Parts: sequence; structure tokens; C-alpha cells
Amino acid sequence: MTTENYTLRNKKFTVDNRDIPESKLLFYTENPRVYSILNKSGIEPSQDAIYDQMSKMDHVKTLKSSIESNGGIIDPLLVKDNGNDTYTVLEGNSRLAAIRLICEVKKDLAKWGMVKCKVFPVEFSDDEIFALLGQYHIIGRKDWDAYEQASYLYRRHKSTQLPIQFMANELGITVGSVKKMIQTIEFMHNHHDEDKKHFSYYNDNYLKNKSVQKYRETYPELDDQIVSMIKENKITEAKDLRKLSDIAKCDDKQSKRLIRDIAEGKMDIYEAYDRVEQSGKLGHCIQQFRKFREYINRPEIIDEIKSSQEIYKKANFEINKIISRLENIKKKIDK
Repeated sequence: MTTENYTLRNKKFTVDNRDIPESKLLFYTENPRVYSILNKSGIEPSQDAIYDQMSKMDHVKTLKSSIESNGGIIDPLLVKDNGNDTYTVLEGNSRLAAIRLICEVKKDLAKWGMVKCKVFPVEFSDDEIFALLGQYHIIGRKDWDAYEQASYLYRRHKSTQLPIQFMANELGITVGSVKKMIQTIEFMHNHHDEDKKHFSYYNDNYLKNKSVQKYRETYPELDDQIVSMIKENKITEAKDLRKLSDIAKCDDKQSKRLIRDIAEGKMDIYEAYDRVEQSGKLGHCIQQFRKFREYINRPEIIDEIKSSQEIYKKANFEINKIISRLENIKKKIDK
């Protein structure tokens, strides 16, 4: 056995390097690869249940073949000493599952049953575990997918009540990124959608859209309708939710009526989009004019222009150019 120093959050730990029998290694029950499936009942999953789930995963089967080809694992598992002759695998749960698959087939525990590990001490806290896994899976190699990363952050936030600002600083990522991930997982929990494939529908194309946001406030039932359509595969791709955004951006009587119909379940987003498209309101120039009008209608625009003499001069120059060009365009299109 050898020892080495491991630095985390400006704190040094003495880590032991040694081989440990696979039978003494425990899966980490917070592993997001299986948490959402096995914790629906609110009961912590058993070690057998975790192994049963992980052993069926394609990436574990791939790891099994790789480990067999290499004659063992290359990177040691990171484990925590539980103080009772067992060790929780903090990093390397998939490799542990792969090793157990090999042991079931090979029956050669002398060769396959001893696993290289880096052992963190009993005193290694939950906060330090979170920081360690964050380094590996959120800002490091990122082998957890976006849903798994967000789920882990959400559970961490709920269990500790740590401020989002603190969690973001600890991981070295933006507050906005952490907040967005947590809000998306909370939205999915509140609407009973545990399908990880739907994460991008909500996170990338629905919840972040400012044009849709005001309609979600006006029609609270819109969320339920959108979730229902996603669950029932009536919205076939995440990107199709951009059609709802395009309708909302029109911001006229027709678009408001169409979104109300969607919220009330009278129409799907495809039919509503087709109607707006047929009206010609989705033309590129119309969208650009509308964006410009929204920009200059902002109440703070005057204060921004008058914030300095230099900005005032440059803004005034551009305004005069814009007015001249618009007058010219108006004359031509009115002919």
C-alpha cells in the first residue's frame, strides 16, 4: 500500500492506494445514472437493485469488454472508507458494475476480484464528496449527461439548502447555469416527468424562452398542456418547441388567441404555427422590425442614450440615419 496527498477545496487529504475485494465495495446511492429510476418511491435503492440496473446499461457492457482486454482497470476507483470494512465508490460505479459482471463469468476472484482503489478517509464529508464529483462530472470530463448533472445539483441543493451562489462558486461555474439546471429539474418533478430524454425540451427550448414566459404567467395551464404533449410524444422533437416561441414573438391578437387555445388543449403547436405562418407574420423582416421596436420601446433607453455625452452623440447620429432610411423605405413601399 502507498499513500499520496490529494488536494480539494484548498484542503489536503491523505489517500491510500490499495487493492480492495470487489465484495467490500458499495455503489454510491446518489449516482444519477440510476437515482431517477430507483428512487421514485422515495426509498433508497438496495445494492442489488443498483447492480441490476447498471449491469444492463450499454456503457457498462462496453467497459466490461475494455477491462477484460486490458487485464483489469487502468484508473483506480475513488472510494470512501466507511469505517466498517466497507468502502463507498464515489467515482467509478460503472467500472464496479463491469468488474462484477466479469467476476460472475470468469469465477477467478484472485485475478478479477481485487480492485485498484484510492481510499479517502472516513472523515471525508458530504460537502467534500459533492465538490469531488462536481470536479469530475460537471466541470471535468463531463461523462454525466446534462440531465444527470442537473439532477445531482438539484438533490444537493434540496438536501443541504446551500445557496446557489455558493454551489456555483464551489464548482467554478456561473450562477445562471446552476439556477437554470435546478429550475428545470424542479419543473420536471412538479409535473411528474422523470424521462431524462425530455430534459432538453424544457431546459433548452421552453423554460428559458422570454417570449413564452409571459404567456405561462397569463395561462398557468399552458405548462400542463406542454408537458402532456411532450409525454404523449405529440411534440416529437425538442426543437419543435421553438415554434411556440415564434408564435409568441408575433405578440398580436392572433398569436395571443392561438396560445390561449394551446393552453386550453384546443390546438397543438403545429397547427397554431401553420396558421401564423400562413398569415405571413413569420417573415424575416417582420421579426427584425418587431425586435427593433421592442428594443427602442424599453423605458430605460432614454437614460442609456443620455448616460454620457459621447454615447449621446453617437446614438443621435444613428437615430438620424435610421429615421432617414425609414422615411425612404416608407415612400418606396407606399408607391
